[in-house]
Amino acid sequence: MRWSMLFVIGLFFSGCHTSKIPQAPDSGLDAITFGHGGGFTGAVHAFLLQEDGHLFSGDGELTPYKHIGKLDSNKAKQYLSIIRRLFDQHAPINRPGNTYQYLGLSHGGKVQKFTWQNEEDVPKEAGILYQILKRALPEMKE
Repeated sequence: MRWSMLFVIGLFFSGCHTSKIPQAPDSGLDAITFGHGGGFTGAVHAFLLQEDGHLFSGDGELTPYKHIGKLDSNKAKQYLSIIRRLFDQHAPINRPGNTYQYLGLSHGGKVQKFTWQNEEDVPKEAGILYQILKRALPEMKE
């Protein structure tokens, strides 16, 4: 009886395999944060794209981010290069309205963000990069 129980447990664990789990969003990797929120419910739809290309989704604060896909790391690094340049040239902007979009850079534990309701409130390049990332979401999802 004891041997059969050990055999069953052994079969169970031999069927389990480990796969490479992407690092959590607080891993210290540089990342782009983007999303939208507000409105009647105040719900936030947040995304975090790490420099290694891993994409996470969450509500922005209340629940942990969940890994939802991956983008080619070269493209992710290109997007990070663009957003770094944006923050080198422009100060963060915080102009949310009832509904808003945001685009940010997470670097070394700090987050710089553009938050806006009207696209004319932020640099044109920020609005364009936000749209590019939003349109690329289906390509990134697993």
